Amino acid sequence: LVGFCDFFLSTALDQVEYMASLLQLDAMQDRIMRYSQYLRTMKDAPEELGVLMREIFLRGSVPRGEAPRLLQMPARTARRRVAEFIAQGWICSESSLSPLTLKYSSGSVGYLFPKLYPESVELSPP
Repeated sequence: LVGFCDFFLSTALDQVEYMASLLQLDAMQDRIMRYSQYLRTMKDAPEELGVLMREIFLRGSVPRGEAPRLLQMPARTARRRVAEFIAQGWICSESSLSPLTLKYSSGSVGYLFPKLYPESVELSPP
């Protein structure tokens, strides 16, 4: 039993270390900001997108009511921006009252997870 537990735990630790090296979560904030810069340059995205995406990543989700504070704009303008970000597929939300979450689209995976997908390559849907 001790031998099996040792084998099982060492294998699990090896897999965790392997996935950590592929995901490079320590540098994810920088990659999010770099991706938002790409969206600003190529897709004319607003500058505030990177701030909101980074905050969503750090917290897992962000209540919609916090968008005006994070985007540093009036509530009505922030609601329009959030709706625009959702329509463009940069962030998502299950409903108009649900928290905001990141959308890992086929166009973003190369920027956000460069060791899993080639950078700057947008995957085409089947």
